[in-house]
Amino acid sequence: MDLSPAFQKGAAEHLPNAEITFDRFHLMKLVNEAVDDVRKGEVLTQPNLKKTRWLWLKNDCNLKMKQKEKLQELVRKGEVLTQPNLKKTRWLWLKRLFVRLSG
Repeated sequence: MDLSPAFQKGAAEHLPNAEITFDRFHLMKLVNEAVDDVRKGEVLTQPNLKKTRWLWLKNDCNLKMKQKEKLQELVRKGEVLTQPNLKKTRWLWLKRLFVRLSG
């Protein structure tokens, strides 16, 4: 089902016994918006994260070689992913988990 409140209300009124399932597209849209919001905040304190938007929003399998190398470089330098205090790190792992679960 679409995440629109109108759809939810209509379903509740006309199909009160229906089991509601939200579609993956709209859920991933919300997840990606949250990841990007965190990225924007982190860039203010972590300048090395500038121009890394698509590293966080694309699925690993869709990253271009240059993007994969950039992500590996950030990890190798210990600037990202190894810092547990970075919100970005936590959101990235949550996104990856969600992608796997929603398969």
